[in-house]
Amino acid sequence: MLVDFWASWCAPCRPLAPILEEIAQEKGEKLTILKMDADANPSTPAQYRVTGLPTMNLYYKGEVVRSIVGVRPKSAILKEPRSTPSRHHLDAEEAVTAPRRVLRNPNFRASARLVEGP
Repeated sequence: MLVDFWASWCAPCRPLAPILEEIAQEKGEKLTILKMDADANPSTPAQYRVTGLPTMNLYYKGEVVRSIVGVRPKSAILKEPRSTPSRHHLDAEEAVTAPRRVLRNPNFRASARLVEGP
């Protein structure tokens, strides 16, 4: 699962939205992409240590395995190297597990939504 932390005032967040929509269309059910409005839900980004926008966290089995800060082209998002060491050796292509612990957070569930086209 890929979670995009964004805000309406965030200029770099705007060009990222169509990139994530394209990835969502291509990956279908293999990769769940959710958007989290950081202003509407300030405690959730803090809980996941999001300090800058846009931030995309890639979750595998409920754990953050990669955090991507800033806008990247689609190819870089799919192949972005891990920002911190992890015992999971994955790229976004392999992160196809069903959402787990991250969606059990009631704040996250109430505010998450699938990326939608225009």
